[in-house]
Amino acid sequence: MNNISQFSPDGAAGAARSGALPDKLATAAVCHDAGQLQQAENLYRDILSKDPACAPARHRLGVLAFQTGQVEAALKLIDSAAVLEPENAVFHMSLGAILRSQGRLQEAEAACRKSVALDPENPDAHNNLGNVLKELADPGGALAAYGSVLSLQPGHVMASLNLAALHRERNDTDLAFDILADIEPLVGETAAFRNEMGLTYLRAFQPADAAPMFKAALSADPKNVSYLNNLGLALRSQGKLQSALAAYDLAINLKPGCGEARWNRSVVHLMLGQWTGGLKDWHHRRHHTEFQERAFQQALWTGKKLRKGRLLVHAEQGVGDEILYASLLSLVLAQTPDVVLEVDARLVPMMARSYPSIEVVPKADPVAAEANSRDITARVPLPDLVGLIGETGPGSDVPVGYLIADDARVQKFKGWLRAIGPGPYIGISWRSGAGRTGARKSIPLSAWEPLLRNGHHTYINLQYGETAGEITEAEKKIGVKIHTPPDLDRFTDLDGLAALTRALDVTVTSSNVTASLAGALGGDVRALFAPPELWYWGHDGEHVPFFPNMRAYRRAQSEDWTVLMIRLAEDLAEDAREVSTSNLDGGTF
Repeated sequence: MNNISQFSPDGAAGAARSGALPDKLATAAVCHDAGQLQQAENLYRDILSKDPACAPARHRLGVLAFQTGQVEAALKLIDSAAVLEPENAVFHMSLGAILRSQGRLQEAEAACRKSVALDPENPDAHNNLGNVLKELADPGGALAAYGSVLSLQPGHVMASLNLAALHRERNDTDLAFDILADIEPLVGETAAFRNEMGLTYLRAFQPADAAPMFKAALSADPKNVSYLNNLGLALRSQGKLQSALAAYDLAINLKPGCGEARWNRSVVHLMLGQWTGGLKDWHHRRHHTEFQERAFQQALWTGKKLRKGRLLVHAEQGVGDEILYASLLSLVLAQTPDVVLEVDARLVPMMARSYPSIEVVPKADPVAAEANSRDITARVPLPDLVGLIGETGPGSDVPVGYLIADDARVQKFKGWLRAIGPGPYIGISWRSGAGRTGARKSIPLSAWEPLLRNGHHTYINLQYGETAGEITEAEKKIGVKIHTPPDLDRFTDLDGLAALTRALDVTVTSSNVTASLAGALGGDVRALFAPPELWYWGHDGEHVPFFPNMRAYRRAQSEDWTVLMIRLAEDLAEDAREVSTSNLDGGTF
């Protein structure tokens, strides 16, 4: 149940009208709390047959109905109880909890606020309100509500766990750990505490510490699907993919409709190159906790040729993902040639150049009129194109160099490169701005020293964002010049960044937009990945499924970046020995 309060005789005005009913109601409540649900239901219904206006019995029967999956019946019963006793805060609190469980968050918020207004000294009412506000993406309101709980009842376990979870989700894992440490003496052995501690370890990128917590939670509650799913995430983050699959299989056996576990299992299958298993459950990505559907009018494409109208292929995730999934557009064109492609505005010129038969429009929220025009009869998000891949993986379905840079700008950058010094020319990008995972995927410029000390290369800054301070510090420490192209905004002008990248001999990059862009352009790319890797980078060895021109350097959990940089520097030095001059025609050296 979702924090639905137990029966309290304090508000039982309806029951007090009959001398026999309070005893029977108390007996029913005891049966209910003991899990004797059928006996409790019979007693509640008997009470209501004698006194239909007994609000506490209606409330209790509604709670029981919710527990047995009869949501609409539960809402009707509890709402009728609230009509009979509108000043009973418990009834409104129960309504709020049930409405929240059904995703009806605006209604849930109203019910919870009513409960708080009627009984401001009830910590559970504030806790329920905090839960709703957290799901409504109002972290400030949720923090205030949980703070009210702890002011009223210091050490309130559920509020403390909820507050820790809120700070975890905001990436403040240090504060989350502090809150959990405060309540550990009280509830440290409980499954809920261990699960939350495991989730906090996961968010702090400590999967080896997270896994034992989830296992401990499962020892207390072995059939908890959420705990099994979380254990799978921890095992995957450690690179223990077969063990992760086993955890997801257990979760799915217990709850076949668990979309979250099916999606996570799909990802692991794809990482292992098991395309049949991965593609089978790919559509369950919509059950991922972070999935957000955009507001389009058209139905989803079935994958078959359209009888009439045009197909909209639209953006859903970040720019790097748009670039990567665009590699599969040729599969769409083979099915239905009349396509409109919606992408980030920075990609429009390059996509239009690369796919001249496709109308390319910029992404907009709310959805632009072009994307909802009447002649578009179906739509498909770019990530859904993965479902078109055959059972052997991308292979020949993904052409090498499917994105085409502006040749005039490529030639201009080649001229600039010749002017600054001799090749080989190595572009570097070291930072990711991807929310909570960005820091893990980024590589401090100081760690690049083994590569940058190689005096036989000229290094070019491809990193988007502010880099001047980092570059100045690295140049002083290492004694190497890192050239930043003049008059190129490496964040907003992705067409220019593509032209510069295509002019280089090699691109060396962390897991970020530059990796996808350089891979799509078809040049020589060396990509450095930290665990846990995004599924489309693969899992083992140098091969990257979507980019045959990319060589992966994968950091083990126990390694630091310096180990990879030494190996990369040796590889590039060996490659350089095989040629005497730089190839300024866009090939590798």
